[in-house]
Amino acid sequence: MNYSKVIKNRRWRIVYMAISFVWILMMFGATPASASSTAPDRDKLVDRILNAGPNAATEYAEMTPEEQAVVNEAFKTTREEVSIEITPATHSLAESVIGSSCKDATATVEGRSLVARTYLYRLEIEWCYNGSIVTEIKRDQIIAEVGPTPFWFYDGEVNSQTSGGVNDSQYFHYTQGKFSYCPIPAQIGCLQSVQPWVELTVKGDGTVSRRTSA
Repeated sequence: MNYSKVIKNRRWRIVYMAISFVWILMMFGATPASASSTAPDRDKLVDRILNAGPNAATEYAEMTPEEQAVVNEAFKTTREEVSIEITPATHSLAESVIGSSCKDATATVEGRSLVARTYLYRLEIEWCYNGSIVTEIKRDQIIAEVGPTPFWFYDGEVNSQTSGGVNDSQYFHYTQGKFSYCPIPAQIGCLQSVQPWVELTVKGDGTVSRRTSA
């Protein structure tokens, strides 16, 4: 048996295996780095849209599908925040029913994207009370705003309910609005819709209870 030939064959086999192993490492090691280097830069794409002003939809339409997907991820609503304020009414007591005190109650739900606020939905009630009943409803209004995150639209109030009121022990108001994220509605429609809701119950003893979707 020619042992030198066997050893020589084994050496070539080991060299071949080593070369194959290095080639595999290069192939699989280079792929992630290459992918990351060509991945769309979210900050740059977001800046392109924000700097486009009234031409934001046109700028979005000129992006590749991959770039649009990155922008959508940045601009869609990812969470909601809620706040409530109860303060003395700003008008003088002479403007309210004699023997009554007045307050303002505000409940707000805000949507947030990875970039900024997407929408605001707020219910404000200014009421007067005498310790047992509601004596006057001076203001009862809904405020809806969109932005500064682009491509958000307010579709209006979709649900509402009220009960009680003047000469009752309380006044209840529930409202629900709809907001949609629509980069180019005529072509691809809306990609996200949310329906935040707020309810306030203002009472004759001057207290307030609230609930929100957040």
